[in-house]
Amino acid sequence: MVIQQFTSFLNESLNSLAYCPCMTAIPHAAEALTSALDRFGHASSRVLGAVTGVSEADLGSALVDMSAAKAQLQAGVAVIRFSDEMWRALVEIVQEPQDD
Repeated sequence: MVIQQFTSFLNESLNSLAYCPCMTAIPHAAEALTSALDRFGHASSRVLGAVTGVSEADLGSALVDMSAAKAQLQAGVAVIRFSDEMWRALVEIVQEPQDD
């Protein structure tokens, strides 16, 4: 449910920004973010199971997976920010008056 809400939010945001499909970094970053959220969710369930004793999940590996998911999320956000900066720079270059 959370992943669907995130994906829907991301699609709406991209559409409101007049997203250009030629900028392929953003869909890849969105896919990475979705994957990281899913990975984080599974790892947090394993942590909860290990802490409460419900399952025999390895707490250490679950915490490592949560940290890896966090790094994956940060990388996806960084890609989107960088792509946005490059898009804005390109728009500024195009809008600059041409000296002939």
